Amino acid sequence: MGIPFISPYNDQEVIAGAGTIALEWLDQVPALGRILVPAGGGGLITGVGLAAKAIRPEIEIIGVLSEASPYLYHHFYTGTMENVVELPTLTDGLAGAIEPGSITLDWLHQACDSIIQVTESEVGAAITYLFREMGETVEGSGAVGLAAVMAGKIRTDDCVTGTIVSGGNIDVNKLDSLLARL
Repeated sequence: MGIPFISPYNDQEVIAGAGTIALEWLDQVPALGRILVPAGGGGLITGVGLAAKAIRPEIEIIGVLSEASPYLYHHFYTGTMENVVELPTLTDGLAGAIEPGSITLDWLHQACDSIIQVTESEVGAAITYLFREMGETVEGSGAVGLAAVMAGKIRTDDCVTGTIVSGGNIDVNKLDSLLARL
C-alpha cells in the first residue's frame, strides 16, 4: 500500500489552504495593505496572494527568500531557473529548485507583486531577535519577512504591513551558534 506524495507547493489544495491565511488576516486586520510571505516553491505565496487579491486587488504581496537559494526570485524576474547558484542557507525550508511545470510558476505573477532577497546574516539577526525579544523559536524560512523589515528592505511607515512568521524547526546547534554570535 503506497502513500501518495503531496507536494508542499505544487498542489492546488495545498495552495488553497495557504489562501486561508490571507482570508483570516484580512478579516482580522481590515487595514492591512501589504503582506510579506516566505517564498520557496511558491505554494504559500501563491495561495496567500491569490486569496488576498481576490478580496482586495490593491493589496501588495511581496515574497521574501534568502539570496543563498534564489530559484523563485530568478524565475519571477527572468522566467528561468537556469544557472542559479545555491549556497548553504538557514532557510532550508525555502531552499532548492522548483520542479518544472509547477503550477505555482504559472500563477506567481497573478499572486505576487515582487520578490526580494535577504542575506543569511539578516535571517540570523531576525531569528535571534525573535528568540531574545519575543521568546519564539523560529526557523530561518519563517523569519525571512522580519529579516527584510529589520534590514530596511521594506517600508512599514506607508501602510499596515504584516509578515508571516512560522515554523520552529531550527536545528538546536544552528540556533545556539546564532545566539552565541549575535
